[in-house]
Amino acid sequence: AAATPVPDRPEAITRIEGDPTTIYSAVSALLPVAPLRAAGLTAFVDTPAGPDGVRRVAPMLVRVQDRVYPSLSLQTVLRYWDLSVADVRVRVGDAIYVEGAKVRRRIPIDASGGYLVNYRRSIAGFNVLSYSTVVTDFTQRYLQKQDLKVPDVAGKILLVGQMSTGLSDNGPTPFSPETPLVLVHANVVENILREDYARQLPEIPVWLGGVGVGVAGLAMLGRRKLKLIEHAGFALGLPLAFVAVAVCAWISFSVAVPVVWPLLGFAGLEVFEISRRLLAE
Repeated sequence: AAATPVPDRPEAITRIEGDPTTIYSAVSALLPVAPLRAAGLTAFVDTPAGPDGVRRVAPMLVRVQDRVYPSLSLQTVLRYWDLSVADVRVRVGDAIYVEGAKVRRRIPIDASGGYLVNYRRSIAGFNVLSYSTVVTDFTQRYLQKQDLKVPDVAGKILLVGQMSTGLSDNGPTPFSPETPLVLVHANVVENILREDYARQLPEIPVWLGGVGVGVAGLAMLGRRKLKLIEHAGFALGLPLAFVAVAVCAWISFSVAVPVVWPLLGFAGLEVFEISRRLLAE
């Protein structure tokens, strides 16, 4: 059978609802060499680090000038389902909708087109092929036509990336400060296939709730005139319980609960009240 023709340039996503100027952007794009462009589709691989240097959010879309293109993760699942960017509809700040005849997915994204990665597996959790297997064995089998048995990857998704420490394609993730960045795309692809998405609770309501609980607690404890050690127990016990609930929500339901700012707000109230009572005594 004749090979399926592929475009010589990345195909842009045209069905976009909302303001595309908020999508993660680049002035220009570095394309693969012509033989690679002719052999397959292209997509964007970069996963920029967050403010703390850790990659928790991966771009699913990249805007170059006035056109929007898919990331490697999105292009991979589209190809796996035998779909194209024509089957993609983007609602900025909401989700990417994949609308094929047999496959429908809603992939949540933020206003920049970023996806909160639900890191389920480290490198040990995937079926990893060595460099020698990919380069040497596959070359001998498929290019040199030697009768050599190689791992069967038919119908599977194969991501090729650097995995040695000290290379440029490593970076900090929640797994490790030195993680092969191909792992980011591997987890995103698996999240989409399994519809195993992480959800982020809004920060402001949680923060206000923490302060509200703190104020209510101080008012109640003030009327009961507890001892200082009992008040300190409340000040420590409630944050520990909140952290435990946040951990359980993430592990069991993939819900990311903001922790730092609510705890800081609650701690500020407690420090103020305990200091006031200590000075009064």
